[in-house]
Amino acid sequence: MRRLLHNYFIILLLFFGIWSCKPAPTIQGRENMNFNKNWTFTKAQPKGDSWKTAGFDDSKWDQVMIPHTMQVEELVMKRQWQGKGRYRKTFSLPQERKGQNVLLRFEGVMTVADVWLNGQKLGRHEGGFLPFVYDITPHAKFGEENILALTVDNNDNPEVPPGKPISKLDFASYGGIYRNVNLIFREPLHITEDVEINRIGGGGITATFPEASEKQALVSAKANIRNTGKEKRRFTLKNTLLENGRAVSSANTENLDLASGQDLNFTTEMTVDKPNLWSPENPHLYTLRTEVLENGKPVDMVETRIGIRRIGFDGERRFLINGKPTYLRGANRHQEYPYVGYAISPEADYRDAYKIKQGGFDFIRLSHYPHSPAFMDACDELGIVVMNCIPGWQFIGNDKFKDLAVRDVREMIRRDRNHACAMIWETSLNESWQDETMRKRFNDAAKEELPGDQNITSSWQEGDFDMFVEARQHGGCQYDRKGVHRPLNAPVLDNKPSIVSEYGDWEYYAQNHGFHQTEFKGLKKEHRNSRQPRGAGEVRLIQQAFNYQEAHNDNLRSRATGDAIWVMYDYNRGYSPDLEHSGPMDIFRLPKFAYRFFQSQRDASENVKDQPHGPVLHIASYWTEKSKPHVRVYANADEVELFLNGKSIGKRKADTDEASTELNYPPFSFDLNKFVPGELKAVSYLKGKKQAETSVRTPGKASKLSLTADISGKKFKPESGDMIFVYATITDANSTTVPDAQNEITFSVEGPAKIIGQNPIKAEAGIIGALVRGTGKAGTITVSAKSVGLKSGKITL
Repeated sequence: MRRLLHNYFIILLLFFGIWSCKPAPTIQGRENMNFNKNWTFTKAQPKGDSWKTAGFDDSKWDQVMIPHTMQVEELVMKRQWQGKGRYRKTFSLPQERKGQNVLLRFEGVMTVADVWLNGQKLGRHEGGFLPFVYDITPHAKFGEENILALTVDNNDNPEVPPGKPISKLDFASYGGIYRNVNLIFREPLHITEDVEINRIGGGGITATFPEASEKQALVSAKANIRNTGKEKRRFTLKNTLLENGRAVSSANTENLDLASGQDLNFTTEMTVDKPNLWSPENPHLYTLRTEVLENGKPVDMVETRIGIRRIGFDGERRFLINGKPTYLRGANRHQEYPYVGYAISPEADYRDAYKIKQGGFDFIRLSHYPHSPAFMDACDELGIVVMNCIPGWQFIGNDKFKDLAVRDVREMIRRDRNHACAMIWETSLNESWQDETMRKRFNDAAKEELPGDQNITSSWQEGDFDMFVEARQHGGCQYDRKGVHRPLNAPVLDNKPSIVSEYGDWEYYAQNHGFHQTEFKGLKKEHRNSRQPRGAGEVRLIQQAFNYQEAHNDNLRSRATGDAIWVMYDYNRGYSPDLEHSGPMDIFRLPKFAYRFFQSQRDASENVKDQPHGPVLHIASYWTEKSKPHVRVYANADEVELFLNGKSIGKRKADTDEASTELNYPPFSFDLNKFVPGELKAVSYLKGKKQAETSVRTPGKASKLSLTADISGKKFKPESGDMIFVYATITDANSTTVPDAQNEITFSVEGPAKIIGQNPIKAEAGIIGALVRGTGKAGTITVSAKSVGLKSGKITL
């Protein structure tokens, strides 16, 4: 028996030994490989072409990870850095992948990119906000070293939108490979990428919903399939709709043929009974799985997240989502972080969207360019309606500029057409006077790319667009729903549906609109406007919140079907050496009083990502000697009671002044005779029942530092190069924030992460943020903060 087992064991060894000597089998199917790590970068300009090929010594170049900015800037930029940068990446392709098609995809490079592989130029891409792809198969080496090289140029370029010189542009654009890079392996018979096939309707997958109700939906799935092989291919196209991993519908189209070098669109339709419809209150997503099968075996597969929904307008020009009138309360957003500009991680994009949703907003206008795919994904998941915009602001260039702007319309729609959140397309150049021919080119391009009644185009000028957008400083939507003219002189624009694209900032800054500005007695001019730093003090922050309240209330009286504050987050300005401070959150994503006002406009019972929004109750005061005895409270309730040191000041109904008539939940005002140090406590009531309570205390002497991390729905991922804000708060011995503390704070970090930007840095209103970025490795990270005279703080991520 032992000899029998011994002989059997020898046979097994021989079998596996012979098998292991055989060539490795060819890998089949699609693989998307993240290409963000192990790049080198320099601002130096090496002579000749040797830097584009193997053998070049780049050991003295910076070792970087994508997303990457070519210049880490100051917190407040005096002038954005502009110039050329060089990138290199050395990589190998597995020998067993030979015979496959290999694609290189860049999600965003600012602004002009020249790309080489192994010394062979792949091409030039002009434009910093949309993706581009190169098929590198002809130049790729399998089983040996490859050299990818880029020159990236972010100098002013009047031919590339937005075109306006940075010194005159009201936002910065930064530079570098600032969004993800991916390497894609696929079979010669494959599904193309969205921006790969330069023709009407683009490539990739297009999902539309000709019918959608609570009873039944029709899902139409169009796939662009290409054959780069040498022979004709016959295949089956299979589409499956998955809900939480379970198939709910499917459709096959068999015996399809593609000749060598040919690509065609193929469409299948699926019926879904009792679909779970996508809306801001219910952002339900399905997965559309598209497979290419040969002889019953898959050779390619792509999964696309979709949300089933229908949009439109009713007879009163109100916006409808699944037949329900929906007011789009929203904000504008610039995609900028301090120091690194646009080069933020996908997780950071999600956290931005999370704070927007938590702030009471269901709508975001992407000012003034397409934002990252990660941000769009987050809006899909969280239930935020998006107005997508092409790059542009107060500038029209030459014919090449115009052609590239039309290209941007097409590629923006190709990239984002399957996002449930993408409902409105701003297919015009913001505040740029376009002639009739150009307006028609824009609208025609949009309608060609996405035919049907689910493509809502918008413009701030007259034309064939579906929706009129206008900033409040231009007159806003100053007609009520019955067409009666209201205070400001604005055109009716064919009585089209309309939305207020910007409000709350310029009209107060320039003192040209706003009902009560002449009555702001005792306020200095700088106190009256909405551009208020978080450390500006209570009077100015309350005034900022009131400006937004007044303008929002006025918008609700108009015929507009939504509005968007300018702007969600404070940001650097291209032409001015200061921050634009009109955000309800600052550049570190720390809230001002205005953020709490907007939070209070959402019902406590309304779902936000499968959870009730909950009670909002905030006292807009630090309750110090500088505080006014007039106290304002924000709450999504119908009554609030205020207590001072345990004694009731009284229970109040919501305000009924002219700036509160249309609000879901107006603020609550309390007049105290004088300031008395101690505790202010508020208790809110809804329909007679206690809902929530909160308090603020007069702070004592600054004593210690307390650290918190801005998780905002996404855990920190240092292994991917994620970046996160860590906040240091100066408190007294009882952990009360000291709102006038401006101590200088020094941050330090242990583990696979680093501090980016200004360090040490002074606190503002008792709090300051540090930007912490992972270095590409997993591990425990500890962030510490210290300041002279204060007890140090520490947090572990």
